[in-house]
Amino acid sequence: MYSVTKRIDFCYGHRLLEYDGICKHPHGHNAVAEIEVRTDALDNRNMVVDFSDIKRIVKGWIDRELDHKMILRHDDPLVKPLQSLGEPIFIVDSNPTVERIARLIYDMSREQGLPVRHADRLLARSRRLRQRAARLAGRAAAADRRGKGEDRLEHEGPHPACARRVRHP
Repeated sequence: MYSVTKRIDFCYGHRLLEYDGICKHPHGHNAVAEIEVRTDALDNRNMVVDFSDIKRIVKGWIDRELDHKMILRHDDPLVKPLQSLGEPIFIVDSNPTVERIARLIYDMSREQGLPVRHADRLLARSRRLRQRAARLAGRAAAADRRGKGEDRLEHEGPHPACARRVRHP
C-alpha cells in the first residue's frame, strides 16, 4: 500500500444552530485539511498521484468554495442578510461542523476520481481538533488543546484577518 498526504490551509467562518456551546456564535477558523491518497500500486510515473493534481483538484475547489467564506446551514437566519450584502457564503444542508466540512472535501475528492481514504476514517480523524488561541494584540498563544486520534483536519483560530472577514453587521 502506498499513500501520499497533501496539507491544504484555508480560512472559513461558521456557526452552529441549535447548539448551546460557544460555536453558536459566528466566528472564524484557520483550518488545515490533510488529504491522504492511497493506492495498492504506483502509476506509470511511479507515483501514487501527482501532488499538482491534488492541488489543482482539491485546493482549487477549497479556494473557490470554502476559503474565506462563511459556511452556514441553509436555514440560518444570517444567509439572506449576508447574501444581500454580497458577502461570500457557502450553504450546507446540516450544521457546518468540522466533520461535515471534512465530508464535503472527501466527497468532492472522490467525485473527481482521487482515491482518498474511506469517509469513516476521514471523519474519525477529523474529530481531533487543535484549538490555538490566535496572536491578537501582540499576545502569544495561551496553550494547545488536543483531542484524541490522528490529525487529519485541524482547527486553529481565530486568525485576525479571518476574524475580520466573518464579522457581521
